[in-house]
Amino acid sequence: MLYLAPFSKKKFSILFKGLTASKTDAGLEYIKWGLLPVLEKFGVRDVELHILKRGSPPLGGGEVHLIVNSLIPQPVTVHILDIQKISAIRGIAYCTRVSPSVVNRLLDASRSVLKNTGCEVNITTDVWRGENSGKSPGFGLTLFTESKKIPFRYVVDDIGVGGETPEDVGERVAYNLLEVIAHSGCLGRSQLDLAFILMVIGKEDIGRLIINRDQIDEKLVVFLRDIKEVFGTEFYFQDDDENDKMLIATVKGIGFTNASKKIA
Repeated sequence: MLYLAPFSKKKFSILFKGLTASKTDAGLEYIKWGLLPVLEKFGVRDVELHILKRGSPPLGGGEVHLIVNSLIPQPVTVHILDIQKISAIRGIAYCTRVSPSVVNRLLDASRSVLKNTGCEVNITTDVWRGENSGKSPGFGLTLFTESKKIPFRYVVDDIGVGGETPEDVGERVAYNLLEVIAHSGCLGRSQLDLAFILMVIGKEDIGRLIINRDQIDEKLVVFLRDIKEVFGTEFYFQDDDENDKMLIATVKGIGFTNASKKIA
């Protein structure tokens, strides 16, 4: 829906029901802190994601309200060639239908890993009880970075499964964040697809984004081939003169225009 909503005819409002986090898909905090800032950078500035109920696997029971009031004729062109300098690490530790002490254990385990980074670490707790806590017990953690100059964040999230302790999840997510930071350009790998699509359907102008060589995996190659087949355009990747680990991804927008938002 994030791909489609900004180009709808009327303001967009939809209620999702089911899981609010899983092992295979991005959780709600990941979307809020990782993907909505990407939309904002491309001109979609009025998006709200409200968690009405949390729903842990396997039974779910969660409810989420997505509102997109910012409808745009086309994405703006972006040129981001700098790597963000991290000023702080934030996060949300949450649980449903388990002891509230679980979130404190998540928090302590992740802090023990991140304390050596030298960054300010601020992780909030979010305990859900009663009817709004869904149908299954569960817990999870989302971590993201803050930067003073670049609006994007590096984001990771994960949930606990059977047999795992909160300490296992807290440490794993913290190490995953450090790995994402080490192997990313201006965005994490899971944020690139949305950014690339918005670059492609933007104005007939050249957009550029700095990425890490390590981010070019099999899935991205297939994704770029789909872009070429559907939109008839290609990305070009050139070496970054200042950092041999980085590449500059360049593409010319196809000039897509939202027909319902044309300016007479």
